[in-house]
Amino acid sequence: MKNKNIFLFSTIFIIVMIAIFTYLFSNIWMIVTDQTNYVPKESNIFFFHPTKIDEGSGGYWRYGEDLNNFYYFSEKEENVYFSHSKNSALKIGFSHVSKSSKFATAVFI
Repeated sequence: MKNKNIFLFSTIFIIVMIAIFTYLFSNIWMIVTDQTNYVPKESNIFFFHPTKIDEGSGGYWRYGEDLNNFYYFSEKEENVYFSHSKNSALKIGFSHVSKSSKFATAVFI
């Protein structure tokens, strides 16, 4: 009985820590509620964070980031997003909320 309680407490603790320190549950919710939303292939479901959501009825992310990269959708082409490494982007003055793709590389989905 004592081992069962320790296992249950450990499981609950791990789930709470994942919820607190990652974006897993919010990303799952984003994907489940809107089938057009997704996590970029260079990122992962634990650490991708949409920093700006479209204000229209779409509800998809416009800008996002993870531990290593900035991401944003093209305003001119459908299903194209741009990504750039945070390390090099910050050195050259790239802003993850910039609408310019001057320093970004296109990633086609």
